[in-house]
Amino acid sequence: MRGRAGLVVAAIGVPVFVVLALWIASLLLESCALGPLTRWLGACPPVAAGVTGDLAAEMEHTGRLEDRVRQLERQLALLRDCPQALPDPPPEEPVPVPAEEPTPPPDEPIPLPEDDPVLPDEDQPPPPEENLPEDPLPTEEDESSEFDERVEDQEGEVSEELTVTLIWNDRSDLDLQVRCPGGGAVGVNVGGCAGGVLDIDANGSSGGILRMMDQPVENIRFPAPAPAGDYRIRVSISDSYQDNFGEDRRRNTGAHPFRVRVISRGTEQVFEGVHPGLGQGDVWFSFAH
Repeated sequence: MRGRAGLVVAAIGVPVFVVLALWIASLLLESCALGPLTRWLGACPPVAAGVTGDLAAEMEHTGRLEDRVRQLERQLALLRDCPQALPDPPPEEPVPVPAEEPTPPPDEPIPLPEDDPVLPDEDQPPPPEENLPEDPLPTEEDESSEFDERVEDQEGEVSEELTVTLIWNDRSDLDLQVRCPGGGAVGVNVGGCAGGVLDIDANGSSGGILRMMDQPVENIRFPAPAPAGDYRIRVSISDSYQDNFGEDRRRNTGAHPFRVRVISRGTEQVFEGVHPGLGQGDVWFSFAH
């Protein structure tokens, strides 16, 4: 049959080597199951079973390694996101406190020698003059002498039995009045009682005589024996608008400080007060005789 084919090829004039090359190629393709004659010529020889098993095992091992790598990468990413806790610092060692030194006992006072006694107050030297007060406060004797001087300057009298004296320091017309325990009063334009006499009336006109004073005084005295009991002192102010000598009553407005001394059977007491001025009422004091 092959001889016939060669004769046919030769007969149609195709070169022999070309026919041979095509025939060999078809045999190779069919032997590897790449052509339509697979079943007739057979396939390529199968791969050995041992080689296939080793390849599968390597692929499985590689897959496990890749899974482990991906797992480790995920854990590493989580560690980067979470802050790491710093370790606690070591405890500080306590600093030793030095022990306090005991307080020494107080020094005992040194006794003075017996042969050097302290001088009494009367033997002490007087203080230097520069330390003495320039204007000492007035004493009771100084205050009493001021009352006496004003009464004496105006030719009044002081009775040790009972005397009431009023002094102030402006040109207002204050008036002194004393009311007796049994009724009646001694003063300006009143009937009198117990023999009392107003012997000085300041800064007002009485009987056509004006007695204006910069340091005025009014004085009422009682002869002995003056009635015992409670006496009342009234300090008022003149309400006349204008007297015969042209003095205006405006001098009687405003506040007027004053003092009253009472001598009762040789004992003195002083009252201090302020008259509120014209039309503002009077000031009253009481004392027992």
